[in-house]
Amino acid sequence: MNIEDVQERATELAEAHWEYIEALLTAHGEDVDRISVAEFHYKEAFKHGYKHGHEDCYQDNIGN
Repeated sequence: MNIEDVQERATELAEAHWEYIEALLTAHGEDVDRISVAEFHYKEAFKHGYKHGHEDCYQDNIGN
């Protein structure tokens, strides 16, 4: 998996996971503006963590 594939997959997963988190925040009556801020930070953190996980797997020869 090349870096572009990793970035694309990370974005796909971040979007899918965000839908769940957004639904939870909405169900609990969180403010729309706060949800918007949380969306940015959640997605960026998710993608960052995913890339680190991929790097770790690659270094351990689990995948590439």
